[in-house]
This record gives sequence, structure tokens and C-alpha cells, in this order.
Amino acid sequence: MTDATPSTRFGRLAARLRPELGTWKAATRATAWGAAILWVTAAVLELADGPWVHGASVLVLLLTPIILVIGAGLAALAVRWLGRSPTGWLWAFLSAVVLAAMSFLSGSMGPTLLVAAGLALALSLLGGGLAIFKAGGGRAARIRGGLAVLLGGGTVLGLVGVLIWDGRADPPVPNAAAGVSALVPRLELPDPAARGTFTVATLSYGSGTDRHRPEFGAGATIRTAPFDGSRLIGHWKDRAGWARTRFWGFDVKHLPIQARVYYPQGPGPFPLVLAVHGNHSMEDYSDPGYGYLGDLLASRGIVFGSVDENFLNSSVSDLLGFPKSGLDEENDARGVVLLEHLRAWRGFNADPANPFHGKIDLGRVALIGHSRGGEAVSVAAAFNRLPADPDDGRVTFDYGFGIRAIVAIAQVDGQYKPGNQGTPIRDVNYLALHGSYDGDVTAFDGLRQWSRVSLSPDSFRIKATVYVHGANHGQFNTTWGRDDAGGLRGRLLNFAAIMPADSQRRVAQVYISAFLEATLHDQWGYLPLFRDARAGAAWLPSGIILNRVATSADRVIASYQEDIDLRTTTMPGGVISGENLADWRERLVPLKYDDQATRAVYLGWNAAEWKGLTARYEIRLPDSVTTTAATQLVFDLADGKDDPSPRDPDAKPREVKGDSARAEGPRKPIDFTVEVTDRDGKTGRLPLSAIRAVQPQLEARLVKLPFLDADAKSEAVFQSFSFPLGAFPGIDPTRVSAVR
Repeated sequence: MTDATPSTRFGRLAARLRPELGTWKAATRATAWGAAILWVTAAVLELADGPWVHGASVLVLLLTPIILVIGAGLAALAVRWLGRSPTGWLWAFLSAVVLAAMSFLSGSMGPTLLVAAGLALALSLLGGGLAIFKAGGGRAARIRGGLAVLLGGGTVLGLVGVLIWDGRADPPVPNAAAGVSALVPRLELPDPAARGTFTVATLSYGSGTDRHRPEFGAGATIRTAPFDGSRLIGHWKDRAGWARTRFWGFDVKHLPIQARVYYPQGPGPFPLVLAVHGNHSMEDYSDPGYGYLGDLLASRGIVFGSVDENFLNSSVSDLLGFPKSGLDEENDARGVVLLEHLRAWRGFNADPANPFHGKIDLGRVALIGHSRGGEAVSVAAAFNRLPADPDDGRVTFDYGFGIRAIVAIAQVDGQYKPGNQGTPIRDVNYLALHGSYDGDVTAFDGLRQWSRVSLSPDSFRIKATVYVHGANHGQFNTTWGRDDAGGLRGRLLNFAAIMPADSQRRVAQVYISAFLEATLHDQWGYLPLFRDARAGAAWLPSGIILNRVATSADRVIASYQEDIDLRTTTMPGGVISGENLADWRERLVPLKYDDQATRAVYLGWNAAEWKGLTARYEIRLPDSVTTTAATQLVFDLADGKDDPSPRDPDAKPREVKGDSARAEGPRKPIDFTVEVTDRDGKTGRLPLSAIRAVQPQLEARLVKLPFLDADAKSEAVFQSFSFPLGAFPGIDPTRVSAVR
């Protein structure tokens, strides 16, 4: 029996564990020996799994604990050193690290924290060194103070220099399309970016509740009814929601329908195009930034509305809702708001008192979206044909507008997934534009949506991509500019490599106008521009532009989506074979992050190493395929940026000389021979470079300090190649049997 209470027993136990009783030493020995036994046991079991114990495995298992123990020791010293530091300094130091990391957050968190800690330490050294000088003292103290000032001040000045510096321009990049190709004739059509013949007028419409912009409030020419978005948008509530409502003057149940309109003077009816911005500071209005497109398209006979959705954008006031900041999954709402605008336009067109009465062709509608707006237009095109929201059947739809085309500029993909899958689009013309120097959406997400656009052969439609080397995210909008990140973190971007804003917007004007001329005005003569930018070289700034296009009239022989058999074609009856290839596989195509939601065949060969052996990849066409001299042989190619596998995996790599893409210096364009064989066995040959070679992947140094950039520097972007069968010499183009 004992009368000791639990608290007394606990106190006696704690007393026995005090360091002066030697228990800390015992705890240290037990911890070390236990960890060692655990590691040795794991190592023995790991080695026992193999057929033999080899030196490399033993070396790894010996070195790993040594490295970990040394690292732990350094960490322990750092913690002990910090523990001996004054509380005030430690508080200031850790606060500085956190604030600096938040200020400069860019790329990987690890390198960002390293920079933040370096800056905080530099400031401490600078302040401490100056204090030593101020206090005076002996020569040794002054030397220490001087070194601290030099290290701290130099680091701070270096960071300031990096922030002021614009960065470095790109080194010269080989252009695989350099030179003139007789197979890519220049288009003899009017410049699609030239002003048209219509006089342009402007007005605005709105719900009258906007507190900050009279053009949508009391000054709106046309008054519209608000839209209830409460079932589509989460977190417009509590403190952050209160701040958002107080700023705008309306809540989530009364979202305004408002836009700036550029329209041609004339009787019409005219096609209608609505453009919507993406996410940006909601207080820095984004909708005025597409006036350059609105003015151009209106002059060419299109009514253009730049839609305001700034009230769905981010704000510093969102931090009031911590730990949840910002609206929740609002990208579907962005698309539905666009459809509500089309509902309003249906009313404008039907109202005899409205200035647009009878002037709108609602069967010829296009949507343009930038960034999150790029995903919003895809959502709108999909929802336009649905009876209800795929994620909430209580929200019913009755849209059914004549949306013929959508344009996605630097779009995001997957921030909203209907039914937890990528947004599918059917029978809508699609165009995606992206820049290699996009510092916000760093990967070409539009390629993912491109893969999910399906086109039926009942009517002619296209889907196309345009990749512009040097273009960034923001310069497609005149109010966003070249800073794709904002604040101090934006100053870490490599501005010097970004193309001039006027040139970037010129590319957008040419391609968007040509796309809408084709899809809304049926001017399909502009189609070659979407296969090769050289067809419109007279209209475009110099530089590298990659194009990919598919049409509803294409007969697809091999898309590599149908199965995992390397020898089958998508069209039944074809046969694929290969010979002397170093690599032959089919797999998903990656982006800088994620993948392109499509598969491709990967081919590699060793022209320099395999002397006398010719690599071949052949597609024998199904018997059902008929051809003429005008039939186009079309395929999409990209540089995989991989070295081909060696013929002998155990042999040492041989030195590569000559024109190989692996030779020293910048990666070179890839060329090979295209052969077409007819049913009589005759073969016609053309070099791929008769059109252009395969463009090496375009690397982008997005940030001035490369180690802060966690993503890949480049990605595989496909270029379309189109050979008329009549161009191959010595064959009967009406009886083609194989392509090699």
C-alpha cells in the first residue's frame, strides 16, 4: 500500500530523468543504439531480397546513415545555436524568414525558404556589424564587424540588384522553319489584323449596382437583371464575403451582368463575340484590357463585348477569411455568367426598344477567354448543351445558344472538373494560344483541352493551337502587362526575354481575327495559317511560332489512343512496323507539369552510331483508304528532347559528331526522309525539311535566379506537317499503300 498520489508519482519519475542523474546520457545511448539496430536490420532484409549482395548496395546502405547523421548533427548545432540566441533576435529572424518567403514565393518552396533565410541572416549581419562599429572596440572586433557588414550588405545589395535588373535575353534559338518552302505558299488574302470598313461605336451595359464604375452603374446605356450565383460559388460569406460585398455593393445572389461593347455601325445582323478575363486583383479591373481586340473585330463586322467578372477575382481582403482565402471553385461560375450574358443578348436582340434589336446573329457566337477565363469558355461551351449542372442537378439550364467557336488564351485547365473529369467539348471550333514565357500558367494547358475537343464530320470545323516563343501571360491584356506574378515575386521574373507587348498582341490579333473570319464569316481560306505561321509571314512579327491543327474532315489513320498494341492503327485494317529503331513506344505526352491528356508514338534512332543501318517506321494503310493527288498527308511532330537509347545498353556512349541533335551546343532541328509507296511498289521521297525540320524544344528561363524555377524549362509542343501526295515524285498518288 502507498499513499502517493498520481501527481506525486509523476513528480518522482520526472526527478529521476533529470540530466544531472545521467538519464540524458542513457537516453542518448538508447536512442542511438536502437536507431542503429533498426537500420542494420532493415539493411540486411533489403540485401536479402536480391539474388546477391553487390558493392553498390552495400555502399549506399553504409553512406546513407553517415550522411543522415551528419545532417542531423548540423541541424542539432543550428537548433542549439538558435536556442542560445536572444529571444528578441530569434523572434525577429524567424518572422523575417516567413515574411520574406511569402514576399518572394516563386517556384519550389525549398529554394524560396533558402533565399528568405539568407536574406534574414544578411540583414542580421548588416545590423550587427554596424552596431560593432558604432560601439567601438579593438581591432579584432572591428574586423568581425567589417566582415559582417560586407557579407550582410553585399547580400542585401545583390538582392536589390536582382529586383531592379530586367534579366537576360534568350540565347539564339535555331528556327526549324527558317527559309522559304514552296509547299507553304503565302496567303493571298487581306491581313486579318487590318482594320475593316465598319465605323466602330461603344457603349456599356450593367445591372446598375457597381459602386466604383459608373459605366456599369448609373451610366450604363442598357440595364440588365442580376444573376443568382449562390449555388455555384462557395465562400462568399463570413468576413471575406462581407468585405467583398461591401466593396462591390452586391452579394453572391445578385451578381451583375455587365460588359463594355464595341460594335459596328450598320443594320446587321452581326456575329457576337464575348471575351472574359481571368484571375487578377479584383480592384485592378481587367475587362478594359481587350479593347484592342474589340476595336479590331468591330471594324470587321463583329459585335464584341468585354465581360466584367472582376467580382469573381482575388483580393487582399480574402485573407480575412483565413485559413480559407478566396472564392471556392468559381471557374464553373465564370462559365455560367458568360451564358447569362448570352441570355441577356437574346433579350437585347428581341427588344424593339434596345439599340441592338435585330442586329445580332445568335447562330454565330464565339467566346474568348484568358487564363481562368480560358477554362470558363470551355465550361460555357459544354454547359450550353446540358439540361443541368453536372455537379448539382438542382441547377437547371436552358441555354442552347449558337456557340460556334471558342478561343482560349493562356488558359488554365482542371481548376474545375465537371463530374470530376476534364471538360469535354463537342462540335465547337477551338483555338488555343500560349506563350513559352508564361510566368503564371507555365505549361501549355490548352493542349489538354485540345485533346478533349471532338469534331463530327457532319460540318466542317477545326481545332488549332498556336505556341508563341517569347510571349508571356499578361501582355495579351493591356492592363496586365509583363508582370505575371505581381509584387516583389513578380520582380524575380526574367523580363528581358519576353517579346514586346505590341508584337505579342499583334500575334493575338492576327490569329484570333483569322479564326473568327473562318468560323463566323466562313472565310476558310485562312486555314493554312493554322498549319504554318509562314503562310501569314507578312502579317506576323518575326520569331518562332508553332502551329497544330485538326479538322472534322480528317481521316485519322493513327492517333495512338485506341490500344496498347504498337502495330495497330486507329483506322481498322492498317499495320505499323519498325526497323532499326533505338526507341519505339507509345505513351502519354508530358507537359512541364501534368500531361497533355493524349498519347503519341516516341521514335528514336542512332544515325551516327549505327552506320549502314537505316531506321524505318512504316504505316501500311488500310485497303479502305482512297487518295488523290490533292490528298494531304498530315502528321504532328515534336522533339521529345530525349537521347536515343544505345543499340547495346551495356556499351559506353560514343562521341556524337556532325549534325546530330545531341551534338555540342544548342540542340539542332531534326530532319529525316518521308517516303510514300504506291500499290505498284514505286516509292517517292521528300525530306521533312522540304516543309520544315522538327523544332527543338523551346527553353524558357522564366526567372532571373534559375534555381527558384522548380518546373521543367521546356515541353513538347507539336507542329503540324502537311504534304500533298502529288508532291512526291514517281508515284501514283491515287493508289498509295504505305507511308514510311
